[in-house]
Amino acid sequence: MFKVNRKEAGSRFIDKEGEYIMSIVDVKDVIGNKGREEADLVWKTDDGQSITQRCWNQENCWFWLNKLVLATGAEIPDGEEFDLLGKRGEFGRFLRMLVDMPAVVVVRKEDFVGKDGTKKSNFKVKDLKSVPAAAGSPDDPEI
Repeated sequence: MFKVNRKEAGSRFIDKEGEYIMSIVDVKDVIGNKGREEADLVWKTDDGQSITQRCWNQENCWFWLNKLVLATGAEIPDGEEFDLLGKRGEFGRFLRMLVDMPAVVVVRKEDFVGKDGTKKSNFKVKDLKSVPAAAGSPDDPEI
């Protein structure tokens, strides 16, 4: 079913390195080659630029989930537990809790050699940061 979304009209992929204020707009569940749950996070700026990031549901990658929680400012208390390996679908459910929460996404160009031996490059999410707090407005009372 088609859904009208004017932000999609100018959609384009990130094509240069930098820091972008973006939000996750979609989480696509994927089952990897080894049968593990994975997810593609679709990040988008307010002006429609986007980048997709793959997340893996494995313990040595969970530091990235904590980075996502910190950068988005999600109100998930420290110590709250999620059974990501034992409960099918929990990984995607956890990531969907972060949809529409802004973060600063650091994008870097990555060069690689393709399967055909040619040099290629693409842009990848390399780090996340919290969105800086807005400076006080002139109407804010001084303390």
